[in-house]
Amino acid sequence: MNKIEDKLVETLERISNKLNSSNSETVIEEIVKSLKDDDAKTANRLSLCRIPLGISIPLTAYFTKNQYLTLGLTSMYAISDFLDGFWAKHIKKHPTKGGAYLDAGCDKIGAVELIIPAIVQNPNLIINGALESVISKINMDSIKKGNEVQSTILGKTKMWPLSLAILCTYGSITGFKNKKFKIEKQEFKKYSNILIPITAILELINITEYSNMANKQKAQKKI
Repeated sequence: MNKIEDKLVETLERISNKLNSSNSETVIEEIVKSLKDDDAKTANRLSLCRIPLGISIPLTAYFTKNQYLTLGLTSMYAISDFLDGFWAKHIKKHPTKGGAYLDAGCDKIGAVELIIPAIVQNPNLIINGALESVISKINMDSIKKGNEVQSTILGKTKMWPLSLAILCTYGSITGFKNKKFKIEKQEFKKYSNILIPITAILELINITEYSNMANKQKAQKKI
């Protein structure tokens, strides 16, 4: 893991040196600083693990159709999404600005990795994918303009129904049954289709929230 982190730090430092946007450069510098911080390593690794998990889950669901492995990987993904921030703030008591940026970035990358293959199984997810792209663009534009982008409670909350909608979509590929418990594939898809519009409503509110935040910071700079 240390070799992977060293390679990531090296790559980010090269990108930082080539950037013209001072604020984007600062974001990368904060991430690099956090990756080099021994006290932040566990939380950062929990964030980073969502990237390989985001690739593994679709491959497992589509090609092996192994219900236990798919469920195990998706559970690990969900737990890591909760545990990285909890670990940094409450267990290690050492949250870092770079760690927060890394967490948000891994959320977006993981969501893309999961949503795009899932659209094949449930095209309705394209709604959530499009809205997440709008949110990402608003935040990236805000960073480039020198604004500080902060995660909101709503932004964190809407990730739960989104994650569940995606996980139910992959569950609709494998289904789940054993001697005591059974969920049919169509049931998983039904749950996914209930969660998709709920997530979309939260995403639309979140878009308004981030837009207002960016406009407020822009107005403050003019004063």
